[in-house]
Amino acid sequence: MGKSDWSVLQNFTTNTLRMSASTETAFEVYPNPVTAFTTITFSLNQPENITIMLFSVEGKEIGSIVDAYYAAGNHKVNFFNNFQSNTSASLAAGIYFIQFKTNKEMVTRKVILEGN
Repeated sequence: MGKSDWSVLQNFTTNTLRMSASTETAFEVYPNPVTAFTTITFSLNQPENITIMLFSVEGKEIGSIVDAYYAAGNHKVNFFNNFQSNTSASLAAGIYFIQFKTNKEMVTRKVILEGN
């Protein structure tokens, strides 16, 4: 098939990054798809600083959900769909990525935000 003046050729590479060979934390997001809110749960084997960030499907950082020090154990964070991004705009329905990061690993989960 040929190209026209309107054809767009895009090349990109995606990669799943896991910084540790073995998973030292459990990180889950539910429910997914998200309507009103979702719960982010994680379990730590040792005390650590945790960052949880929200990214657009294009990989643009939207904002920080958590940036705090947590003790070892099980933890839960509620994330609401009216989250105010760095631009102070509410989130539109669509696909997003939640990135969970410790000193030793980084895990990303896809979430689908549905409209109300």
